[in-house]
Parts: sequence; C-alpha cells; structure tokens
Amino acid sequence: MLVILVGKSGAGKSTFVEAMNCPGQLFVSSKAIIEELQKRHISANHDSIHACAKEMYGRNPYWQVENILEALRKNSYLVYDGPRAAQEIKYLLENIQDTLVVHIVADDKARYQRLEQREGITFDEWQRIEEDETQETGLEEVFHNLVDIIIENNHSLQSIEKKARKFRKFFLGGSYNGNRKKDFDS
Repeated sequence: MLVILVGKSGAGKSTFVEAMNCPGQLFVSSKAIIEELQKRHISANHDSIHACAKEMYGRNPYWQVENILEALRKNSYLVYDGPRAAQEIKYLLENIQDTLVVHIVADDKARYQRLEQREGITFDEWQRIEEDETQETGLEEVFHNLVDIIIENNHSLQSIEKKARKFRKFFLGGSYNGNRKKDFDS
C-alpha cells in the first residue's frame, strides 16, 4: 500500500508522519531535492527547494517515481510525505492499485502561525509560499479531486499525534475499505 500525504505548508504533514512512527516506510519528497541543493552548495529554504523542484519536475514530471516504486517494493507499505507535483500523484494512482491520498488540512491562520514560528517568515512570504505550492504544482486539483481521506489539524499537537496513531492502526489493520472522501475526524 502507498499512502500519499498532501497538504499545504504548515498543515502538519511532517508532524503527522513523525507521530505515525514508520521511519523505514517513509519517502520524503524534499529529501532528494535537498541533496541536490547540497551538491550545488545552495542552502535549503522554501525558495531554493521550490526552484529546484520546479526545475527537476520540469525536466521529468516522474523523476522521483522510480525511487518511490523501489522503496515500495522493499516494504509492505510506504508513506510518501509531501509530493510536489500533481502529475506525479496521478501517475502513482494510475499505476499502483493500492494507493490512498490523505489530505492534512489546517486553516490559514494556524498554518501561517506555524510557519512564522518554525521558519520566521513574514505574511508576504507566506502568501508567496501559498501561490508557489498550490498554483504552480497543480496540488489544488489534487486537494479537490483526488483525496480519499481528510484529516483536520487545527488543534493541539497532541490532537494530531493521536489522529496519526489512529490512522496508522486504521490503514495497517485493513480497516480502509476504499470509500472516497472520508473525513477521518468523524
């Protein structure tokens, strides 16, 4: 099974993944991008990661797919944290039968406050990140049309950690029955 976690910056995807506690079954989209930036001696931040991702996906919209498939072959399941291109997600959905798209959502105020605290961004920078991560990546289409499960994260750290542990039991225990658009919080 492939679990694809999507969501805007600051929604809590990384926090959710960490609380799921599945390090051997994790593929992080930005890892290869950060490694490429390190080779180029460029520090990793939103702008450099976004520019590099845009470049890499521009050359080949499926450039990470082979590594994802290889990691999936080695594991009974794989959690893909934060894909950066709608085309890649569509390809994975078309080619991996047992795939679940999970959307971590949080309201704008919560996401901005998290990014302000974590990265020290200004409101103008946050608005630019919003534009970069939704319009240029095609992820808005994913959020509206390809999501199987929605997990809300507007509350405490303990709340999202509890949801992550519940979700891990849910999908590993075989409780997911293929119903689309399930709100996991209900």
